Amino acid sequence: MSKREEKDAEVERRVERASVDERKFANLLNAWFATGAFALLFYAVLILFGAPLFNHIPHTALLALLLSFLAAFPPSYALGAPTSSAATRFAWVQLFVEFDPHTPLERALLYPAVGALLGAWAGAVPMALDWDRAWQTYPLPPLFGAFAGYVLASLGALTVSGVRFFAEEDMRMSAQPAQRATTTTRETKKLH
Repeated sequence: MSKREEKDAEVERRVERASVDERKFANLLNAWFATGAFALLFYAVLILFGAPLFNHIPHTALLALLLSFLAAFPPSYALGAPTSSAATRFAWVQLFVEFDPHTPLERALLYPAVGALLGAWAGAVPMALDWDRAWQTYPLPPLFGAFAGYVLASLGALTVSGVRFFAEEDMRMSAQPAQRATTTTRETKKLH
């Protein structure tokens, strides 16, 4: 290879890397916009579920932003924003409406998102106990619940994916000796 060809190949690799980086940046930008839109949606839902309307506006907004980062940013980056294409919308509907994950990646996106939202909802229960403790003040219980739900659901996704992998591997390994025995029996019958 001549020096000219090596230089041309290096330029092509740089252009390829730049286009990949450009796509990653575009995906990241779309995920940020989707996260902001979901933060507004979660803010409205928090208000409808009983968050203080006029007193703790920054607290509610930050809780909505946290929920959006936990529940909406990972799928928005991995799958694309739900408004980008019909295939992306279908993937979002399959995951978040039908709750039908097929792959470990889909489980890793769905379980923590649902866990964070359910954790925030369940975390609101201690606020009604009225013990006048510092950790019971709004928005700490839903915040702690969201983190706990996210972590537990992430571990659940890992566990389910691991169990399914090992079960499928065990079934595949147990099917191979049976296939070998059938093939050997057929070959023996052909010889006789």
